[in-house]
Amino acid sequence: MVKPFVSFVIPTYNVEKYVEKTLESLLGQTRKNFEILVIDDNSTDDTVRTIENVLTTQTLIPWTLVRNQTNLGPGASRNLGIEKARGEYLIFLDGDDQVEPMLVELLEEWREGFQGGKEIDIFLWKYMELTADGTKIPPKVPFNGVTSNILTNNIEILKAMLIERTFHVWTTSFAVRRSLVEEKKLRFPEHCRKGEDLTFIIKMLAQARIFCFLDIALSYYVQRGTSVSRIFSTSDLIVYKCLTDACELVLHETKDKELFKACKELAFFRFLNYFEALSLKHRDAAKWSTFTSKLRSECNVDMEIEELVNLVHKQISQHGKLVSKRTCNEIIKLTLFRLSPRIYRFLYRLRFL
Repeated sequence: MVKPFVSFVIPTYNVEKYVEKTLESLLGQTRKNFEILVIDDNSTDDTVRTIENVLTTQTLIPWTLVRNQTNLGPGASRNLGIEKARGEYLIFLDGDDQVEPMLVELLEEWREGFQGGKEIDIFLWKYMELTADGTKIPPKVPFNGVTSNILTNNIEILKAMLIERTFHVWTTSFAVRRSLVEEKKLRFPEHCRKGEDLTFIIKMLAQARIFCFLDIALSYYVQRGTSVSRIFSTSDLIVYKCLTDACELVLHETKDKELFKACKELAFFRFLNYFEALSLKHRDAAKWSTFTSKLRSECNVDMEIEELVNLVHKQISQHGKLVSKRTCNEIIKLTLFRLSPRIYRFLYRLRFL
């Protein structure tokens, strides 16, 4: 069997309303040299039936559907897709994303026309938001920090993303050479359900050497009608550890301390953003405002996760009850994380929490 040029890896979970358009955007590609790998993460709606209905009606594109027996999270599902992929390049889509019909064709043309004597490690392109009525909304972060279609300086790219913030890489707006992923043992952190995509992207950019930029929007993510609002979860705290691990790799690969600091700042503020994602209906607005202001003034990017967590708990205790609803299980997990983040992470990986 001929090796496909691209493997589309798609983790799905309860996306019955969206996944049909995702798959149709792939089946409508102008070039058919690709495969589709769908890893369903134990959906409880008709996602699986919808996938089968769409893909079984055609025979041109090879496809595989894997059904997780339990909900493992997007990181584990993407990793399973990596293991099963056969394509030269990997593209990760979510179950509600869509792509332009020319995506595969453009990537193949650039790969075939590249004269550098080596393989392109990563293709990058623009993405846009797609509303329910089909309106396309450009991303808030522009894509103007790139000066050439082909770059061989990963430091320049990381600085444009982390320091200058002149462009942003989204999970579904790149194609990465599969042999690079295997050579560098790149995987999504499975114990980190928030920020696992950003962790992968930073590590990937730090270890790649040849980049191809396409100055065109080729991916779209759908703006859903309902926003995600939830009570703070201790699992979100893991993001700080995941991203600081990526920071250490950036320092090792680039030897650039300015980049390392910028990466640490990203990890730090992503951590704080999860606190601010507490559901409005479950929090005391006045106490929350005082809490976050005080927390930001006392924190710094050089803190280890244990220091940061202890400071957070200190501020929580000083400002009283910040949320009106918290389960007994949540209290136990918060207490365990405060006592020993290392033990918490170990138990979390084993899925005891």
